[in-house]
Amino acid sequence: MMSLVRSLILIVLFATNSAAQTSPLEQLLQQQSQGLPVSTDMQSLEDMFSGQGYDINPENAARTAKQPVIPNEQNVKLLDRRLTAEEAQQRRQEGQALSSELLSGQLKTRTLSMVETYYKTLTGENLDVFGTGKSAALNNIAYDPSDGLVFFNSLGSDYRLAAGDVLAISIRGLRSTDEEVVVDGEGKIAMSGMLPVIAAGRSIADVQNDIKQILEVDDASANAYVSLAAARLVSVQITGAVGQPGTVAVPAYTPVSRILPLVGDILPQGSARNINLFQNGDRQIVDLYQSLFGFDAGVDPLVMNNARLHVGDQGGTVAVAGFVGRPAIFELAAGQTEISSQELFRLANIGLMAPGTKLDLLRFNDQGVPVSEPIAFGKDQMVQAGQAIQIQFVQTRSQSDVKVFGAVEKPFSLNVVNPLPIAELLRNGAALTSNVYMDFALIAGNRSKNGGDRTINLTKALQFPDRFLIQPGETLIILTLNQYQTLLKQSLTEPSGRISQLLISAEPAEVFLNGRRVAFVAASERQAIADIFGNQLSVPQDIDYDFSLLFDPKAVAQKPKAFLLSEALTAASDYNLRRGVRLQLFTTTFLRDVNLPNLKNFSVDQTGRESASDVNKNPQENIALLEQANQSDNSASQVQGAELDKQIAFETQSQLDTDAALAVAARGISASAPTVLFVNGHQYGFLPSDVRFSNTRLARELTRTAEIYPLYVEAATQAPDGYSFETQSLLLGVLASPESTFSTQASMRLDFYTQEFVRRFVLPNDPIKMTEDLSKIVGTLRAAGRFISGAVRQPGQYPVAADLSLDLFLRVAGGALPNADLKNVILRAYVESRNGELDLQRSKRIDLTAVSPASIKLSGTYDIQIPALVNNAMSGVVTLNGEVQRPGTYTVGRDETLHDIIERAGGFTEVAYPLGAVLTRRSLKKEQTRANLSLARQVEQSILSLSQNASEEQNQQIPAVIGLANQLRTLSGSGRQIVNAALKSGENPVFLEDGDSLFIPKRPSHVSVIGSVYNEVSAVYAPYKTPRNYISEAGGTSKIADSKNVYMVLPNGQSEPIGEIDSANVIIPPGAVLIVPPKVDKLSPLGLSRVVSDILSNIATSLLAINAVR
Repeated sequence: MMSLVRSLILIVLFATNSAAQTSPLEQLLQQQSQGLPVSTDMQSLEDMFSGQGYDINPENAARTAKQPVIPNEQNVKLLDRRLTAEEAQQRRQEGQALSSELLSGQLKTRTLSMVETYYKTLTGENLDVFGTGKSAALNNIAYDPSDGLVFFNSLGSDYRLAAGDVLAISIRGLRSTDEEVVVDGEGKIAMSGMLPVIAAGRSIADVQNDIKQILEVDDASANAYVSLAAARLVSVQITGAVGQPGTVAVPAYTPVSRILPLVGDILPQGSARNINLFQNGDRQIVDLYQSLFGFDAGVDPLVMNNARLHVGDQGGTVAVAGFVGRPAIFELAAGQTEISSQELFRLANIGLMAPGTKLDLLRFNDQGVPVSEPIAFGKDQMVQAGQAIQIQFVQTRSQSDVKVFGAVEKPFSLNVVNPLPIAELLRNGAALTSNVYMDFALIAGNRSKNGGDRTINLTKALQFPDRFLIQPGETLIILTLNQYQTLLKQSLTEPSGRISQLLISAEPAEVFLNGRRVAFVAASERQAIADIFGNQLSVPQDIDYDFSLLFDPKAVAQKPKAFLLSEALTAASDYNLRRGVRLQLFTTTFLRDVNLPNLKNFSVDQTGRESASDVNKNPQENIALLEQANQSDNSASQVQGAELDKQIAFETQSQLDTDAALAVAARGISASAPTVLFVNGHQYGFLPSDVRFSNTRLARELTRTAEIYPLYVEAATQAPDGYSFETQSLLLGVLASPESTFSTQASMRLDFYTQEFVRRFVLPNDPIKMTEDLSKIVGTLRAAGRFISGAVRQPGQYPVAADLSLDLFLRVAGGALPNADLKNVILRAYVESRNGELDLQRSKRIDLTAVSPASIKLSGTYDIQIPALVNNAMSGVVTLNGEVQRPGTYTVGRDETLHDIIERAGGFTEVAYPLGAVLTRRSLKKEQTRANLSLARQVEQSILSLSQNASEEQNQQIPAVIGLANQLRTLSGSGRQIVNAALKSGENPVFLEDGDSLFIPKRPSHVSVIGSVYNEVSAVYAPYKTPRNYISEAGGTSKIADSKNVYMVLPNGQSEPIGEIDSANVIIPPGAVLIVPPKVDKLSPLGLSRVVSDILSNIATSLLAINAVR
């Protein structure tokens, strides 16, 4: 219970201070932990670390009681009822809000006081009045006492107990007890088992002796220990120039300086040196300056009983502004009208003043205008009330310090007089971190010595200490790998910070791959291109060794220099990188896909200027910026560790525009006037001008494979007029052979073609759908064509560029076929006549078995025929299936007949049905299909001509005819030829052709009925059956049947008329087809009787072929 009472009393005691304002340093740390500013600009970081730009007194940071608690409460239970925990919390929050507003200067209704306005006008700075308001909080009084404090003053022997004090009493002896008791209204304390003890007006030691004496009566070993658990509350009435005059309750023996913040502290117009304290009937003048400055700590009196404080009006003031420890407005002591500058410096916390510091005495003249008078350094000047001293300190730095920061274990600087090897500066690399990037670092030159910025390679600096020195006053910036890779993305055309400005000024060589920067090269002296590969830059697998560019943005009049990368990588190469030069590398894929401006309309001078402008729009302006950055407090030497990461990350927010970079790369390629290679009309690669084509990898690549067509390569060069092109055609060997002297030229175009392209688009005579551009290419190739025909694998018209051997021509055409007659090769030469026509000049027969084709040179216009050997032994291959003894595939001669092949197959089997033999030919199949379509169209056209004026009887016959025509249209030709395999005739033999197919069926047991019957069927064969019998099995004839013109198709496909349906003397063999045609007598004007018969015959023939196969 007593612990609860003590807790409630503590809540009352510290309602205004339990959540006091945090110190400025704690607030700054809290702000940093809760989130830094998004911008990583170095000035923002420096502002953050110096506290500028951040409110160090946020709202609700300090708390002051608004409504005082009733002091000297005698009854703890009454206190518990009068002030609940919720009410105490509300009062604390209200007091905290008011104190926060007053202390942070954020009270909306508060304006600058008269004295603050006065000195702001005089000095130009916002100065606080020392010892009041915000100034008191920042410089003198901590408002965050520990929650465990129950009184402010250290307990002394002069502390006298009174009603309301809480004592902690511990008794040890025969009985041991610990309890807390309150001095009651009568000044006594009462403990269990003891008589009350008088405590009021006595010291704690006196009370402890009284208790001990009482205990010793019953227990000689007893001992008592008494301490003050909680001081009593006293009421203090505060009036005058404070934030909120009123009455507050504080623990007894609280210093005056601790009471004033509870009412919002002294206002700027109030006096910290004229405070009246009334207590115990006495009046005391309090000068807080004596206590705040530590002149006399005893001048901060203690409030022991109920008292009154009055803060008087402010007296005379002076001010100190500028480079001082405590810039503020200071109040003069009572009766004082002036103060010496040395005394004022002591108040402003100026303990150290460097020589050269500028001091000025500020005052208002007779017209009320601020004027300044210089004060000699070291002179003691009297300062009158209303005047101010302004101190200005110009920061300087050592101009011989060498600074190192970035990827080092700890940033450092050394004062050197002479140039120092970088290896020695970095302790041979021991000062570097493990993630350092060794191939590139920056040195900011000493501007005062006209030193230039530059780049270095740390690896070389450690290998050759005597060659790489750093001068006094220079700064070495070492990068991590991550920082280096981030800088590669930085756009140097729009520098966004000091690092990028330093990069521009240092002029490193740059390496680009497909328009994207991949490396900075420290080229302070000439750097061989071969050296950067393998050490600093790995070679991509797809790198193009035949085309690279060197470009100096500063040389506006020079166009990019194209060169063979393969040559630059050799040990004997003289290709070097210099400061500011760009090396453009490309992959093979990129060069095949990049879109270039039209070479005919391309201006080299214009592109050179644009490229240079993109890189450095105003070099002098960038140098001036670098000088300013190097001399300022925000110089690169102050960027350390993580700050360098943030600075680089911030600057690279302006990254390279990828599309723009690709466009610049394309313009650079075009500006170098390269030779462009095309394959089948598609861009394939680039070559520099003035190089031997045979020395390039592209030449070896094109000749290594057999895919490139060797007889025609077209070379186009720009004519002297600059608008047209001159073309010549060459053999591939003339360009690419090791002995060739052919060299590329500026803006040349070389067109190559693949063998497949020539075979697909040039050789065929049939028209092929192609684009306009492709059509132009094919037309050009065909214009240079030479024919080779006959027994070669790929006959056709081959484009030929120049004279060649017959051997090469034959190899390109695939070589001669095995059946070629090489003894009778015919070469026909042509000559152009005077009237512009080609005439046959001569025809020559060549025996290639007697002479070598390589010795025969072909020139001019000609064609070649390779005849095939005459083959009388084998003219083709036929297939024999069905009921023969040895079915299969047989070769046949020119004079071999149907019956000859049957005999070679061993003759018929016992169940063979020669009358139904089916001989099909591929040539007949196409003809029959065309005939079927022709008959169907003939019927449809005839019916259409009649449909408008047809009679009712004609309309009844038209649908049947249309149905037959539709059936015929969908029926493909069978290719069947009518033969009689049963009878061998010497007069009309059936000669076989290549691709013929003969099928001998088994003897069938059915007869088919089709046409105008109710149900087309295949009826069972019987020798006695008549046409009427078979037609009856098909349901009889339909209404439109023409029963008088029935006919039959025999199993071999031959048609025979029957006539009347009841004809009796008709032999119907098995497998035959009976056809009942529809009546077309009403359509006789159209002449459809024969057409309908042909249609039904064709349908029957196809049916016979199908049934035979079955």
